[in-house]
Amino acid sequence: QDEKFDVVFRSAQRNGWGNDKKEILFSLLRGAPYQTVNPEYFNIKGRAVNFVSMLRWDAQKRRVLASLSGPLRRSPQWRYRISLEARKENWDIRRTFSGNTPPLGDIRMEKAEARAEVESTVNGRLAWTTGVRLSHRKFQNQTLSQSSAASFFMDGFSLVCQAQADYKLLRLPERRLTADSMTLGQLGRMLNRTSPLFSLAEESLETRWLPLSRGDDYETTSRIQLGKALGKVPFDELFALGAERDSNLWLRAHIGTRDGKKGNAPLGTEYFLSNLELDKRIYGNGFLKLKAGPFFDTGRIAEPTSNFGSKVWLWDAGVQSKVGVFGSVTVLLSYGVDLRSGRIAFYTTVTR
Repeated sequence: QDEKFDVVFRSAQRNGWGNDKKEILFSLLRGAPYQTVNPEYFNIKGRAVNFVSMLRWDAQKRRVLASLSGPLRRSPQWRYRISLEARKENWDIRRTFSGNTPPLGDIRMEKAEARAEVESTVNGRLAWTTGVRLSHRKFQNQTLSQSSAASFFMDGFSLVCQAQADYKLLRLPERRLTADSMTLGQLGRMLNRTSPLFSLAEESLETRWLPLSRGDDYETTSRIQLGKALGKVPFDELFALGAERDSNLWLRAHIGTRDGKKGNAPLGTEYFLSNLELDKRIYGNGFLKLKAGPFFDTGRIAEPTSNFGSKVWLWDAGVQSKVGVFGSVTVLLSYGVDLRSGRIAFYTTVTR
C-alpha cells in the first residue's frame, strides 16, 4: 500500500570442490556417460579465483581443457581468464560435403590453443569481453589436397583477436519478461606469408517469459542466432548446426556426430537459427527439479563455394526434459523429429 517493501538476499557462493561428497562426485562425474570428467575448484583461498577443467578420453574426439579466472587487481568489475586447450578429433564429412571431390575416409584434426581474456561489468545491463587466442592445427588425410575444399584445411598457427558485448536489452518484472542480446566479433589470420585476414561475426537474442504471476510452473524461451564468416576460414572455425556437446547451435533432430565422429551436422560460413521451447515444471524439491515440454527449431546454413551448407531450410520439432540436480547441474534429454525427412533423433547432455 505505501509502496515500501523489504528484500532479503542470501547468495549461494560456490566454494572449493562443492558443499558435500554427493555434490562433488556428481559435479566431477556428470560427463562420465560421455567419457568426460570435469574437475572444478571455486573461490581459491577466498579470492574469487576459479579453476575449471575437463578431460574427455573419447577415442573419436579427445579433448583437454583447463581455465583459470579471477578478479583483475582485486576489482569485482574486472576479471581475467586464461585457458589452455588441446583436441584430437576424427571427422567424417562425407554426408555433409557437397563439393565435386569429397575427401575419402576420416579427417584427423589435432589442435592446441592458448587463450587470454579480460571481462568488464560496466553496469547492471552491459558487460564486455575482449581477448586473444593463439592456435596450432594439423589435418591428416591423404586425399585432402585433391578435394575441392582443400583451402579450408590449412595447417599451422593462427592468431585471432575477439570482442564480445552482452547487453540486458529488456527487463519487465511486472510482466516477468526479459530479453538479452550478445554480439561477438573475431578477426584473425593464419600466420604464414600468403594467408589473408578472416573474420567471424555472431549475434544472438534470447527472451524468457514466465506467464504466471508467481512461481515457474510455465516458462517460454525464444532464441535467435545468426552468424557470418568472411575470408579463408580454417575448417575448425566453420559453423555447424546440430546437436553436439561442443556447440551451442542446436538443431535438436540433427545429431552432430555419427559413430562418435564429428561432421554429421551441416557446416558453413553463414547461418540463421531459431529455437523456441516451452517448459512445464513437473516436480521440484530442494535437491531435484524436473521440467518438460515441446520445442521447435528452424535454421539454414550456407557456404559460398557450395562445398558445404544445408541448401534448404531445416525444421525440427519434438519434446525435451530438463532435470536440475543440486541447483547447479542440468541433465537435458531431447527427442526430436526432422520434419523434412522424418528422421528421429534422441540426444542427451549435461550442462552447468
